Amino acid sequence: MSPSADSAASQWLEQLAAMRAAIADLKLPETNGESGKHELGFDLDDDDLSPASPTDDIWDLISEDEEDFSDGSLEPPAVDEVAAVGSQEWLGQKCAEVASKGTGLDREALQEQIVAILASDSSDEELQMTLADTLGFEELDLVSDLIATRKQLLSQPVKQPSGLLSKAERNARLRQADIDHKTASLAAAQNRGGEQYPHVYKAHDAGNTLSSHGKKYALPIGSERIERPLYEEYAIPATKVNILARQQKLVQIADLDGLCKRTFRGYTTLNRMQSLVFSVAYQTSENMLICAPTGAGKTDAAMLTILNTVAKNIHPSPIDEPEAEEFAVHTDDFKIVYVAPMKALAAEITEKLGKRLAWLGIQVRELTGDMQLNKAEISATQIIVTTPEKWDVVTRKSTGDTELVQKVRLLIIDEVHMLHDERGAVLESLVARTERQVESTQSLIRIIGLSATLPNYTDVADFLKVNRMAGLFYFDQSFRPVPLEQHFLGVKGKAGSKTSRENTDKTAFEKVKDMLEQGHQVMVFVHSRKDTVRTARQLLEMAADEGVGDLFDPSQHEGYTNAIRDVKQSKGKEIRELVAKGMGTHHAGMPRSDRNLIERLFGDGVLKVLCCTATLAWGVNLPAAAVIIKGTQLYSAEAGKFVDLGILDVLQIFGRAGRPQFQEVGIGMIITSNDKLQHYLTAVTQQQP
Repeated sequence: MSPSADSAASQWLEQLAAMRAAIADLKLPETNGESGKHELGFDLDDDDLSPASPTDDIWDLISEDEEDFSDGSLEPPAVDEVAAVGSQEWLGQKCAEVASKGTGLDREALQEQIVAILASDSSDEELQMTLADTLGFEELDLVSDLIATRKQLLSQPVKQPSGLLSKAERNARLRQADIDHKTASLAAAQNRGGEQYPHVYKAHDAGNTLSSHGKKYALPIGSERIERPLYEEYAIPATKVNILARQQKLVQIADLDGLCKRTFRGYTTLNRMQSLVFSVAYQTSENMLICAPTGAGKTDAAMLTILNTVAKNIHPSPIDEPEAEEFAVHTDDFKIVYVAPMKALAAEITEKLGKRLAWLGIQVRELTGDMQLNKAEISATQIIVTTPEKWDVVTRKSTGDTELVQKVRLLIIDEVHMLHDERGAVLESLVARTERQVESTQSLIRIIGLSATLPNYTDVADFLKVNRMAGLFYFDQSFRPVPLEQHFLGVKGKAGSKTSRENTDKTAFEKVKDMLEQGHQVMVFVHSRKDTVRTARQLLEMAADEGVGDLFDPSQHEGYTNAIRDVKQSKGKEIRELVAKGMGTHHAGMPRSDRNLIERLFGDGVLKVLCCTATLAWGVNLPAAAVIIKGTQLYSAEAGKFVDLGILDVLQIFGRAGRPQFQEVGIGMIITSNDKLQHYLTAVTQQQP
């Protein structure tokens, strides 16, 4: 060893001796009887610290033994002691257990959600369903405990974490955070990011739409793809209903002012969807977009916006005198325009609004290609129900109906999702023209868009100049009065070929037979008047060939005798022939008396199957347990060729599936050619922007 190394070693030993003397003066307590072993947990031994070999590096404190290295894995902290049932600590522990099973929520979020559900004014039965949906049906024992200890849980404040933590607690939390981070699974794509809007009621797990990522589509949980010799089928399960906004209190009609009370006479409350839009629709002048499924009550939501406009043009004001029930309307001061997608629907809306507002003396008239109005009639009318094309013609003129256009205070566009149809350009020009008028005249024209549920609702809201934070309302399929189970069937064979037609007929019969065996009434929608009778006879022939004709037999029904008596007065020989066998037909070419008779017999349950055209879906509200659309090719006189059935018609027909007072689930089926299957699958499940 060199002299310099000797001097360094001796110098180091002197420093070490001084350190030992200083430590001895501190008089540190010993943890056991062994000398040299202190509370710090390491041995101070002369032999260990002296340089036994000249090659030893006295500063090298890192072991080269592989067993001494950490593998990076961390032991999870010890589980807390089990808290008393009904305490917030107990709830926190249970939420942690559920969250660890991969519910998509962390413990704190789940605990907050459960407390909010328990704090609602729902009954125990409603709570049970909501909690089971939130936690999963495998946690029914926990649901029972939560309901049993509801008052006890709500009486305690939620424990906030203390600001001061001991070193051990901090280390335990850091270890747990590290474990959670390493074991966390990635969230589903649709749950990540995205701005949250206050009036968007959308459950990602409601199972009501397809998940789309670019051009690849993933079916919701519970969906099935079935391959059969004649067809390929996609079955989309019925949505869960009433899973959102359960704590929302329904608006009581008795609590409203005189204007609403008399207009909604016969109503006790508004429904859940209408109660959620009430404050914005009736108490503000915000532009609105209301996206809701068929049958959710959009027309009554539009009525609230009409009453808001009427309230500004009557005396006395319902705001100043809410108890007043007699009003004088300033009929010359305002006009309201309701744009309906079809003439048949315009007639129905005209009748509905006219009856509701007759007590105020407000005139509601139809202005379509079928119903022309002269200047005097337009002047005397307050609410005009029209179609996009007709209103486009009226507003395009620089002269003529300028007085009418300038008095418009409210524009309601029904079925605004037609924007992606060929008629979208007309709607676009209407909205643009209205906005230009607002800017040029500095007059307020409120725009209301009503739509089926569509994926890019924010784009449509921006197009209508709707404030996303105030006037954008989106309600998913859980707000439908009866949940809808959807079946999409693509038959084998080239579209329009004999093979395709035969497969369509056989598939339609197979599905009708299935529904009748389950005790359901069925509507079969076809696309020509002649096809209604042809399909009805064909179904009966196939039933006779298979020996299942008794499924259609109506003779056991209590109203059968009266039905046969009434049918004898009909002039249509097809009706007399088919009704006796439990089958009915319905189309616009039939005499009105025959149509009314068939509607009544089907509504009473005498007829098991009704073959009809799409006009029935737009006119009379005659729901059935199951609807089947047989084929999607129809002849267009304007185009002079066969075209595809419009998505609007499909949605309207599917809206007829399910009778709220009789069935818990409606069933909608569409039978199309294999090449059109994806088109209808994506469009009907609201994936087309």
